[in-house]
Amino acid sequence: MFLLRLATCALIGAVMVAPAGAQGIPKGARVTNAGNAAPRIMVANPFVYAAADSVPSVQTGTSMREEMKGTVGRDFQRIEQAQMNDALKQYGYPVDAILSPALATTLAKNIQARFVVNSTMAKADGGRYTVTARLIGVSDDAGNVVMLAQNAGETPDAFGKRLVDALEPAVKSITDSKGCIDQRTAKSDKAVEAANKAIKMVPNHGLAEYCLALISGDKKAPRDEVVKHLQASTKGDPLSLPVWTALATQYQQANDTANTLLAFKQMLRVAPTNQKLREELFKYFLQSGHPETALEVADEGLKIDPYNADLYDLKSNACLFLSNFKCAVDALETMYATDSTKA
Repeated sequence: MFLLRLATCALIGAVMVAPAGAQGIPKGARVTNAGNAAPRIMVANPFVYAAADSVPSVQTGTSMREEMKGTVGRDFQRIEQAQMNDALKQYGYPVDAILSPALATTLAKNIQARFVVNSTMAKADGGRYTVTARLIGVSDDAGNVVMLAQNAGETPDAFGKRLVDALEPAVKSITDSKGCIDQRTAKSDKAVEAANKAIKMVPNHGLAEYCLALISGDKKAPRDEVVKHLQASTKGDPLSLPVWTALATQYQQANDTANTLLAFKQMLRVAPTNQKLREELFKYFLQSGHPETALEVADEGLKIDPYNADLYDLKSNACLFLSNFKCAVDALETMYATDSTKA
């Protein structure tokens, strides 16, 4: 029963992380695209929590969009910055708005992009930034992630170009990884062949390895084979909640408590504000004798990104679960001070 609830919560998480309709971009709305029929890719500005980081975010995002034009060539159509800004203004946002990854994905869908590059940017020691960039299909369960630290003296423009260079193999492998998903049911042999081609370009390819895990499951392959592909997928895309959910399910069915806990911790990192999910995980932590696990996840994340309001939200909820009311109130107050929109 817990596994069924967990899978349901993970699916809900895809729409609960950032309720787009309440934030100005209605789901299902469309901005007409005339002309080029090549699949469209949207590159969003890196998401930041601190207002002081907004300028480098926009500068880095602009550079990434410009560099992406050369990377995709004629196989894909990169959405121009002017097109993005027109859509943002249509939905009541300023030009060059910085959107959360979930909200940026909704924007991408509404302007008929099939793929999106979402990023998060956080300031590390020494004032330099670290960016985690993710390329994923807007309807896919997994993609590919790169994480880079800004070099000493590196401009946002140069940093953005380097990020796209790191994503280039993932861009080039899109067709093959999608080919696996598209052919998985009807032509599984062709699907496996396509996945392996993608993995040659990008080892531990998030979507391709996930596709192979699904095929292995369809064929009732041994658990070790399914787990191997899921583990490889999480290396390529550590931000995929569906993959981590599938992996946690495999661990639970094998009575592997240690790895189940590790998977659940990562699920909280991926979706810290998914209330349904965290309630279920908190119950498991308590039942397994690890009630402090959720608090550890929040504190670990806040050491890296002290302006992350979502993690303060998670911490407050975890403290409340532990009946530490002062901790819960302190975390809420900090969350409101960090992000007034959550008040």
